[in-house]
Amino acid sequence: MNTTHTLENRTHLDTLENGLTVVTVEMPHLHTLDIGMYIRSGVRFETPANNGISHFLEHMLFRGNRRYPDSILLNTEFEKIGRGLRASTYTEHTHYDFSPHYEQLERGMELFSDFFADPLFPSIEVEREIILEECLEDFNAEGVNVDIDYHACKLLYGDDPLGYSIIGTEESIKAIDTAQLREFFETFYCPGNMVLAGAGALSHDRFLELAQRHFGGFPKCGRVIPKNHFVGTVAENQQAPALFIQKHDDSQTQLQICFRSVSFNDPDYFIVSLIALIFDDGTASRLQKTLREDRGLVYSVQARETALSDCGTFDFDVNARPEKVLEIADIIFREIKTLLAEGPSAEELDFVKKRYAYELELEYDSPYKQLVRYGQAPLYSTAISVEDERALIEGITVDDIRRVARRLFVASGLNVVLVGPHTPKLSKDLEGLIHGF
Repeated sequence: MNTTHTLENRTHLDTLENGLTVVTVEMPHLHTLDIGMYIRSGVRFETPANNGISHFLEHMLFRGNRRYPDSILLNTEFEKIGRGLRASTYTEHTHYDFSPHYEQLERGMELFSDFFADPLFPSIEVEREIILEECLEDFNAEGVNVDIDYHACKLLYGDDPLGYSIIGTEESIKAIDTAQLREFFETFYCPGNMVLAGAGALSHDRFLELAQRHFGGFPKCGRVIPKNHFVGTVAENQQAPALFIQKHDDSQTQLQICFRSVSFNDPDYFIVSLIALIFDDGTASRLQKTLREDRGLVYSVQARETALSDCGTFDFDVNARPEKVLEIADIIFREIKTLLAEGPSAEELDFVKKRYAYELELEYDSPYKQLVRYGQAPLYSTAISVEDERALIEGITVDDIRRVARRLFVASGLNVVLVGPHTPKLSKDLEGLIHGF
């Protein structure tokens, strides 16, 4: 007997009077749950002077609030009822989530509301030192930033906030004070910018009731950011391939080949996702086969799409010894040209579509993935169900792949970043290779 799973009728979106969006994903077959908060707050809302403040604020909320005035008291309360609170700062949003035991839902919602209600921002100098240590992870012994993603963003977006470091600079981190943190918090951490989501062993009625009880009293305030806030704000007028090289004494050289791509709101987004799988999804995928299995040039290679609300990139990432870099880059370019000329075979496309569908099936047992799908989406987009996404993927054809590949892999959108040991000859040869693409 075949059983068809569906979450379509178990997913609910409500808006409280104060503007807070509440998302519930009922998964009654589970005994676990996740609760998350998604907020329109991130590096794209920063300036050079306060760069890193979104990330700094994320850290400081863990330091305590009026009810639990220090980090130990606060975090212990979360840890008493399940897996502790986690958080991440991204380009366009900040995310907090935790996993209480399903019998501790009410206590979890109470704690979560306290977390956001009245932060005190204590021990700022202690947290500043922690963040400065985190910042140093991106620098070498000479004080040079060697994070390849940072350099790729700078190459692509220049002085736009998309080119800033999420952590910030040493100078900006040292300059941020409590008054700035509170102002940023009061501006962006307002109900109209927040999505409270729960997924797993919970009911919609109960979750909505608790959301109203514990979060409904949050006042309307701050600056409400619309979903399309960033659309049209980035001028992507690149005319020719670009290369950036950062010397770094290491045993390997990092190489990133990056093409300008589409946003997650673009109709071609899911086709781009399938193209990434054609290049890199298991041993049988194109780059794994040509670079690793056939030639032994790399330990690992990654092809990935990185999408924001208005733009995106398609990246190839490898680490290898300097003497292998040129050959690796040449093979990647040749694989791209082969896809452009021939497209995937029907069998190859069917293979990656089936693997994609299997991954979608796994979401039925993951409250966290349901949070991401249904909780994050309302910030800048509209959620798409697992069932609808599977239907979209199933409908993608070989001609679709070829059309979008031609849109994606163009010389005027190509950016290459190299971080690590290199020679003048490698730099010259690599420049020639990318300008010949």
